[in-house]
Amino acid sequence: MKQFWFKLLTLFIMIFISIAIVGTCIVTGMELSKNTPESLSGPPAEFPFLSDDSLINDLSVSSDISSDDISQLVGAPTDASPLPDNTSSTNSDSSIDPITKEDTVRTDTYASMDIGNADIEAADYAFYTGKPTCPKPVISYHNALLTENVDYILEYSNNINPGTAFMKMQGINAYTGTITVPFEIIDVALSTRTDIYEYTGHVRKPTALLSGTPYKLKNESDYTVTYKNNRKCGNNTATLIVNGIGKWYGSISKRFSLSLKKPVLDSATSPVNQRLVVSWTPDTCVTGYQLRYEINGQKKAIKIPGGNQKSKTISQLPKDVICKVDIRSYLEQDGKTFYSSWSDPLSVQIRYRYWNVTQYESVTGKQAMIYAITDRYNRLTLIDGGHTQDANLVRSIIKSHNNCVYAWILTHPHPDHIGAFNEIMENNKNIKVNRIFATKVDSKRYHETARSYDDIATYDRFCKIARNHKNVKYLQENDTFSVWGLSFKVLHGWDSEVNKLKSHLCNNGSLMFKISGATKSMLFCSDTQSEMQDFIYPGHKNELKSDYVQCGHHGSQGLTNYFYSLVDADVAFMDAPPWLFTNNGSYDAYRLKNYLESKGTKVYRYDGKTHTVKIT
Repeated sequence: MKQFWFKLLTLFIMIFISIAIVGTCIVTGMELSKNTPESLSGPPAEFPFLSDDSLINDLSVSSDISSDDISQLVGAPTDASPLPDNTSSTNSDSSIDPITKEDTVRTDTYASMDIGNADIEAADYAFYTGKPTCPKPVISYHNALLTENVDYILEYSNNINPGTAFMKMQGINAYTGTITVPFEIIDVALSTRTDIYEYTGHVRKPTALLSGTPYKLKNESDYTVTYKNNRKCGNNTATLIVNGIGKWYGSISKRFSLSLKKPVLDSATSPVNQRLVVSWTPDTCVTGYQLRYEINGQKKAIKIPGGNQKSKTISQLPKDVICKVDIRSYLEQDGKTFYSSWSDPLSVQIRYRYWNVTQYESVTGKQAMIYAITDRYNRLTLIDGGHTQDANLVRSIIKSHNNCVYAWILTHPHPDHIGAFNEIMENNKNIKVNRIFATKVDSKRYHETARSYDDIATYDRFCKIARNHKNVKYLQENDTFSVWGLSFKVLHGWDSEVNKLKSHLCNNGSLMFKISGATKSMLFCSDTQSEMQDFIYPGHKNELKSDYVQCGHHGSQGLTNYFYSLVDADVAFMDAPPWLFTNNGSYDAYRLKNYLESKGTKVYRYDGKTHTVKIT
């Protein structure tokens, strides 16, 4: 009975050991199948103990088994026993890692994998460049990234000209098989809005314009844009680069230029004799400018450093010539000098304007006021004209100027100032007077305050003449006008302050005006006296400075020395004969003459000659 139970126990032990061995092998096989490509999977390796009939026979119950038999079955290896832990009945080449003490499985000894079953990402389109186009694929096998020339090699065909090209991938080493992928080479035209962009000192990024393809390419989806050398000035030195991304491969590029902006001339004038004044819009990005002017076929250029410069004056040019002028900018950069194109030219006549102002002496031997202003073309402007007896003198002046007076200025209606005018206009002998300028007299107030020396009849005669002349202008303070380029400005005339006076209204209501050329000027005080000075200073004190002055009220009982110190003229005209300068107690013209001469002022008075100064 004991032997029966012993043999039964032995049988159960043998069955348990067999089941354990079979389970271990099945689990091992499953793990290997997970790491083995499907292409290499086949029938599982045979386990000897599953095919060996002797094992089954040994498991049969025998009454003859002994304890030695049991120890032999359990401890001693036999053909039917499971292998030790470091031994495999398969070809998986498992081993124990000596460092991690973990099982490792090498798969390089399995059958090769077919690259045709790999996942491949490759460009569908490529930019035509005229050179071999070789896009690179991305190949993965069961999420493992393959490496060119390790796992596969690439071959290309028909990959230079536009059309369909082919990329062949052939597996090597652990991988077998081939696969060929087509892609299309397209001649895409890259352009920009213009080939030349304005240099600004900052980077310029023109928009890439793509054409010549049936596909609508999108920036950042099909391509990206980069730039090189796109800040500095240069001719075709900047580059725009289009790089394919996504379904597009390759790069195409276009060169463009960064050039200096063409300057713009704002004006070219000759405001001063023999001078040229040129102005332009400044460009702070440049180093400076080159100004070029041409006279009589001769060209000269002037270098003007500084990008913030905006004007240039050139002096001592020939008289009355046409001058053509243009300008370009320049930039000094990296040891080189870059130039813009020349601006559109401007032409100007180099002016040589002048006006002769001549003082004439009255034929009466008395004080008067007779001035002629003539320009270089013999055009005449008259100021007053003296007594009635001076009419023939004035007529002779007009006759020498083609019997034409372009402007006749009448400072105030006293007989020693407008007597000759009245006489000539009432008995006009083919004399043409274009314009008449006069002080605006308050007729009522003048009649109320007139004295015998005012000779009010002279004023009344003038009013009758003026009513019959179609072009009379009455002047007041701050009025301005010009005659053939000569500027006139009224500093004082008959006004409310004059009306407040009790006497000498006509003298103090006379015109005080200044004529100005480009460089010289002359102040006419007519018969203005010192009562008006305090009313003139607030608005015109800074305008009194002049090169020449006609002294108020013939230099006698007129304006103060302080007034003339403000004028500070080089030449003074005193419209009076010598007897007015004698110290007889009635006249003080000698005092003003002495003062002016002490200050270095040249004084002209009636001395039987005419005296002329030039306004330029």
